[in-house]
Amino acid sequence: GLQSTSNTMEPYVVYVIKRKAHKLRSCLEAQGWLDRRYRMTPADESLDKNPLLKNPTDYIAVPILSHAYQLLHDKKSTMPLQQHSEWWALMQAFGQRTMPLSTATFAAKR
Repeated sequence: GLQSTSNTMEPYVVYVIKRKAHKLRSCLEAQGWLDRRYRMTPADESLDKNPLLKNPTDYIAVPILSHAYQLLHDKKSTMPLQQHSEWWALMQAFGQRTMPLSTATFAAKR
């Protein structure tokens, strides 16, 4: 079977405090880092066991593209971002988790 492994629906995500989620989302979108195949979704206790999230239910998981995830972990390339972007600090933690597909993705599948 030629089943592509990208159907696992476990994109990389970045966690942001709820009230800042839309701001972070638009900044990530401007960078071209947002994974539009998925919808942002609230973090939860069972899926989001991350030591950096003291209280997962206060956070939203925002889907990011894998190249963005790599970049965000490359200290050299992110240095200027960390110094000059107000949204950098909004990212509380990173992870990988099952995410709901965006409505656009459903439409495209037909």
